[in-house]
Amino acid sequence: MATQRWTGRRDRRCAAAAAAIVLLGGGLVVGAAPATGQPSPVDHGTHGPILAEGPPQGPVRPPTPEATADPAFVNPAVNGTVNTIAIQDDGAILIGGDFTTVATETRQHVARLNDDGTLDTTFTDPAINATVRSIVPATIYERIVVAGDFTMVGAQPRGRIARLESNGALDLTFGDTAVDARVSSVVTAGDTSLVIGGSFSNVDAHARGGVARLNVYGDLDGALGNPQPDGDVLAVAVQADGRVILGGDFTTVGQEESSRVARLLATSTPRSGVPGGTIMSNLTPQDDYARAVVAQPDGKFVVAGEIGREGGQFGVARYRANAGLDPTFSGDGWTTINLSPGWDEANAVALQADGKIVAVGYSEPGRIVVARFRTNGTLDPTFSGDGKVVTNLTPGFEFATGVVIQPDGRIVVAGEIGGLGGQFVVLRYLANGALDPSFSGNGWAAANFSAGDDWAWDVALQPDGKIVAAGIARGGSGAPDPTMAIARWNTDGTFDPTFSGDGRAMPSVGPRPEIASAVRVQPDGRIVVAGQYGFGRSGAFMAARFTDSGAFDNSFSDDGKATVDFTTGEDFAWDLAIQGSGRIVLAGASAGRGGEFAVARLRANGVLDQTFGTNGKSRTNMTAAYDAATAVAIQPGGLIVTVGGAGGEPGTFAVAKYWP
Repeated sequence: MATQRWTGRRDRRCAAAAAAIVLLGGGLVVGAAPATGQPSPVDHGTHGPILAEGPPQGPVRPPTPEATADPAFVNPAVNGTVNTIAIQDDGAILIGGDFTTVATETRQHVARLNDDGTLDTTFTDPAINATVRSIVPATIYERIVVAGDFTMVGAQPRGRIARLESNGALDLTFGDTAVDARVSSVVTAGDTSLVIGGSFSNVDAHARGGVARLNVYGDLDGALGNPQPDGDVLAVAVQADGRVILGGDFTTVGQEESSRVARLLATSTPRSGVPGGTIMSNLTPQDDYARAVVAQPDGKFVVAGEIGREGGQFGVARYRANAGLDPTFSGDGWTTINLSPGWDEANAVALQADGKIVAVGYSEPGRIVVARFRTNGTLDPTFSGDGKVVTNLTPGFEFATGVVIQPDGRIVVAGEIGGLGGQFVVLRYLANGALDPSFSGNGWAAANFSAGDDWAWDVALQPDGKIVAAGIARGGSGAPDPTMAIARWNTDGTFDPTFSGDGRAMPSVGPRPEIASAVRVQPDGRIVVAGQYGFGRSGAFMAARFTDSGAFDNSFSDDGKATVDFTTGEDFAWDLAIQGSGRIVLAGASAGRGGEFAVARLRANGVLDQTFGTNGKSRTNMTAAYDAATAVAIQPGGLIVTVGGAGGEPGTFAVAKYWP
């Protein structure tokens, strides 16, 4: 059939459902099932002409010789229909359809062929339980997206779309998107997003009629909204400017007439720093508050905090990578430990190499708590017999606020001992829950900076195994001049004299009071600290970077220190994370609109990253009451996850994600 270039009047009518769309340069090729009648001209807008199939009109090219089968391509002996083919960059051929065997080998609905047609046996059978209709090859991380009618991949639920590793295994970092009906087409949109089209009406319990956009983990991304075509979407394409072209069996999109082909105005590339979704989990009628987060390699993330804060409990929850609470964790996604009749809380959380979860915190009347959970959310009985350890070192008030896991499995905890006039403390536990006697002789070491109240907020490990803790000196209620404090210990628990002369430092950002609430160590050994500079209306996010010797690193913001203001009110950075290329993400609270999640990103040189949010900053307001982010983590793929509390008191666990 010949093609004709239409240059007539605007008319979007098309006699048959558009079943395929291909972008060629500035235009489109639309393929359809045969239909009677003459095709009407279609709008080619400002992006070049549109080519439409139809009966020959005008000169027809002479016939070309018929193609013949390539004898070098062997018969792959597929035993059912092939619906879709995609070619990888290396020439390998991906096929999807209704088949169950290829070359007599079991390959259920998807397989990969070598360039000569033989079965690629390095691509194993993912055991997809129904038809595959669309394939995107070698997407992010060299992984493959498949879509169709299926609901299971192996033993894992996957509603009509899944991502596979390059060897055919299911990629667990891409969760169950729970599309409720057929996905006919999937395409990439930008570096990490996907656009799907089909017969569905819901995506993960959200109304999405026939078209939706997903992020790198399978999360529903709201940028396309719900345009509501009145029929099935059979084909999808994304233009270079991000606009999405739909083809299918529809005649209207929203309130607009658009027969079988339509273009959506929404961009398909999310702007860095824009919220990619929020979740509020009201676990109890009382006050729930998230204080810490860690990302798992599979994209799930674990949150620790207080659950039922008025006389509350030490709580841990796990969220799916692409949605809400993970029911495979303790049955409903969260669990608690009741340690005392009073106030218990978890302040920090870390992940062991074997996937077990370690959370630390506090129990009344003032004791350090360490608990370890198995991957299913139950307490680990190999840790101190019942999964938890309560440590009381002195008669005064004690608590834990930071935790990190050594490569050998030993657990390092930081906090305070001694109550008012207290001190930094670092404890090291063996994998069985006992204090490690090889650390300072008794398993713990303290650091005194002042006659006031000193405590460590966070702890980190250097590449050489040395331990760095950061927090506050001269603190306590009503203290007029608190300052940040940093200490470093050798692996045996002794102070490291190569750090600031005696292993302790109280560096000053400026004349205002300052607090260090988080610390991380870069791969090159430089130490990054975050917190607050100034109090009350003068409060601002603070970040500082130090050399291995404890001196300010002058390659960071010229003098080693940077501040970020969101509002004229009080801003406080509670946590930090380090992304690729050394970029530093700060998360905390801004005073705007009664309190809101606030996130800023600095480049490796300490300057605000203008590609993130608005001028390097982003704010998220969840409720009319006080909202605050208290922790941040980076999921595999770069998504930024912040957690905290929303709604003031009584509050709720709150999660906000941001695009990389």
